Amino acid sequence: VVFRMPYEFRPLPQAGDIVDGVNRAGEKICDVKVVKVQNLPYQDKTPILHIEVDRAYLYEFISIRMVK
Repeated sequence: VVFRMPYEFRPLPQAGDIVDGVNRAGEKICDVKVVKVQNLPYQDKTPILHIEVDRAYLYEFISIRMVK
């Protein structure tokens, strides 16, 4: 399943990166892949990430956390 979500933190992930998928409690539940980063001028400096998440985590996934 591909989610599109605004992401206003730094550093900005790049397409192909593997990051942590987290639940509402901030706990890592899975690894997710950044499919695309859309950062166009008309978006008012708010990039849109296209994130690929395993269907098993469809109702638990809420956001991402960059892997250190």
